[in-house]
Amino acid sequence: MYITYCHYINVYNPHLLGFAKECAVVTHHRLCVDPNNPKELIPDPDAKLEEPLIVRPTSETMIWSMFGKWINSHRLGSYHEMR
Repeated sequence: MYITYCHYINVYNPHLLGFAKECAVVTHHRLCVDPNNPKELIPDPDAKLEEPLIVRPTSETMIWSMFGKWINSHRLGSYHEMR
């Protein structure tokens, strides 16, 4: 999940300490060849974002296998019955 830095600080602040070390900060939208070392890539100085994006870890991957067991429809039954 991508969240702007400002939104992350203002909205997620109470939860910030719990997973802040697991977040990545995206500052550029593209890489380029390093002029000092043509074998290396660096963030393109011309591709800096106006506001950094926070990549927030989510638990959807872990939860997805249980999703069908939790969600039920009054008409169709469980998620597994709908498939």
